[in-house]
Amino acid sequence: MTSVNQNVFNIHNLNLTFGNNKFQIENINNLSIREGEIVGVLGESGCGKSTFGKCLVGLINERDKFRYNIASIGNYEQESRIEFPLYPDISFNKSTNVLSGSSKELRKYRKYVQMIFQNPRSSLNLSMPVNKILEEAVQLDTPDIGKSELKIEVQNIADKFGIGGNNWDRIAASTPKDLSGGERRRLGIAKVFATNPDIIIADEPVASLDVSVRGKILGTLYAEWENRKREWEQGNILHPLTLIIISHDFDLIQKMAQRVIVFYGDIHVKRGTVVEIFAIDNLPKTMHPYTEQLRFDAEYMNSKPNSSVQNKGLHRGKKIINNGCVYVNKCNYAQDQCFKDQPGLELKDNRRVACYEL
Repeated sequence: MTSVNQNVFNIHNLNLTFGNNKFQIENINNLSIREGEIVGVLGESGCGKSTFGKCLVGLINERDKFRYNIASIGNYEQESRIEFPLYPDISFNKSTNVLSGSSKELRKYRKYVQMIFQNPRSSLNLSMPVNKILEEAVQLDTPDIGKSELKIEVQNIADKFGIGGNNWDRIAASTPKDLSGGERRRLGIAKVFATNPDIIIADEPVASLDVSVRGKILGTLYAEWENRKREWEQGNILHPLTLIIISHDFDLIQKMAQRVIVFYGDIHVKRGTVVEIFAIDNLPKTMHPYTEQLRFDAEYMNSKPNSSVQNKGLHRGKKIINNGCVYVNKCNYAQDQCFKDQPGLELKDNRRVACYEL
């Protein structure tokens, strides 16, 4: 058994520039994700959190960046690096940097690292029967499995994620395009778990699902994480499960995650970055103004679920400021220095926060 404190990812100087609107994800530096933890990546749509997830899984890299409309990775001063140090049999162009991997190297890497996509259509063969999709996924992990064992394993996975139920025979012969949106989402999640990866990046895994279904899916995700942790602690497997959950939902992240990485992006200034990192069991009394806004919105919506929330600092009718802190145009606490320089992540009160005021 290895120590749970070892890092599965070390991120240095991650800078991305998009090709169409020049939006930049800038200076994500000295950020680590530990083996066996549940990390929440929190932020509104368009802030860069899903792009961050695609970088971790190796979809966005130096060779394939243009497929995702990325014009450049890194900056003139320093190479962007996402290091994957725990697996000695995995290397990328003779280095540990995921961003420099070849297609062959990344295929091997994805045996260990998988992504649950926000849109399950992007990860499913829409013309393949459901049972065949799950069979292929199981065989990626256990290629020598017998036919009878394979059928049982596929049935178990389908049951675990609520696919089919009493109608399994009908669903098994159906294709993803014949399923409802919720069924496709559950199938996408089941397919990832069937490959038995060590690291799962779940991008909005329960978006648009009914409340009861959301609870079952999140409960299953947590139960799988707990089972893998127990097996690892008993020495039965080499690695626990590391879960990285990407969501705009403060409540979901607060309930599921042990540690939270908060992204903020402003489409007006075309910039996004990490503004705060904190542990859930040591929730800071005073948060970054943006994190505070997300928490306020969640509490307000819980008390008045049919109400729309007005962002308290939404640009305030001022001229857009392109320099300084990425949040300066919406912040009610901005000081002179905030309009000049982007603050770095500094350790304050047991969390890292990018704010001059705190």
